[in-house]
Amino acid sequence: MEPIRNFAQLTAHLKTLNKRKRIAVVCANDPNTEYAISRALEEGIAEFLMIGDSAILEKYPTLKKYPQYVSTLHIEDSDEAAREAVRIVREGGADILMKGIINTDNLLRAILDKEHGLLPKGKILTHLAVMQIPTYDKLLFFSDAAVIPRPTLQQRIEMIWYAIHTCRHFGIEQPRIALIHCTEKVSAKFPHSLDYVNIVELAEAGEFGNVIIDGPLDVKTSCEKTSGNIKGIVSPIDGEGKGVLRGGNLSVFYGLRGTPYDIPAEGTILFIEDVGERPHAVERMMYNLKLGGVLDKLSGLIIGQFTEYEENKSLGKDLYGALADLVKEYDYPICFDFPVGHVSMNVPLINGAAVTLKVGKKEVKLSFNTERE
Repeated sequence: MEPIRNFAQLTAHLKTLNKRKRIAVVCANDPNTEYAISRALEEGIAEFLMIGDSAILEKYPTLKKYPQYVSTLHIEDSDEAAREAVRIVREGGADILMKGIINTDNLLRAILDKEHGLLPKGKILTHLAVMQIPTYDKLLFFSDAAVIPRPTLQQRIEMIWYAIHTCRHFGIEQPRIALIHCTEKVSAKFPHSLDYVNIVELAEAGEFGNVIIDGPLDVKTSCEKTSGNIKGIVSPIDGEGKGVLRGGNLSVFYGLRGTPYDIPAEGTILFIEDVGERPHAVERMMYNLKLGGVLDKLSGLIIGQFTEYEENKSLGKDLYGALADLVKEYDYPICFDFPVGHVSMNVPLINGAAVTLKVGKKEVKLSFNTERE
């Protein structure tokens, strides 16, 4: 499943399931709720049980267009309506509980009822919002902005797990989670920033699986690499680059420098490999690219297979270690040992293709962007 990057893709995915989710709505007596219901009906992704004032069908005649997918249960008291909606969801009569015009604390009282509520024993209730920003290239998930104002360390861990599971349903194989704070500094004055250190250590130890977690970070630094550059912050959260895939054999590429066939650096995800080149010659060619400003302008770098050479002790380390030192200052995604080169496991790459390069601590993913503007 490809990652869902906007609400249009989410709607299209839900349509492919060919199954409407049943939603129990508590006190749907306002135009915003009616609009959301109408949209879901038009898209063919949901059916609704309206619990509250059954006169809503007279107030919003649009809902009458879908009699087979809209039903009502008349209950005038909002607290009673909330309890009934929770019971219906708990017993499997609906898949989703939706809030209309009812006080949040009234609805939560029914949800959190120890005998008749929805929350499994030992679990926490948390809030996760999904947002689409027109100028951002993917969906953003925020937690917790509504339910737990000052979570404990264990509650934060539960919130992270919930966010990870939700991201997986959106096709996001490697969620990137930023632990938000007003500053990137850890301080005992802000105890939650100390929790962040523990959470990052757990993530690095593999506690959460294939996920990247970093913090503390502010929102802008988390979402915009330029902000991190200004502050001098390099974070694995930013380990994603988009550009045009260009490159190939390093010696050939180097030989074309300064000719009409030179590769443009701006917006390029560069991949390099070579065979039979001495390590000091490879290092010299890479320094040429660095001093010439090429490496500085890239959007990503893929270092493939360098084969049929003997290590040169004069470099002070092996070839890949020397290359790592040479490019460590750049904040775009860089991966090593990619299966491309003069080797039996040589994956085909398309020069000139638009790609996205994601580099995590345990996984590298190169995706070819097939969507047209």
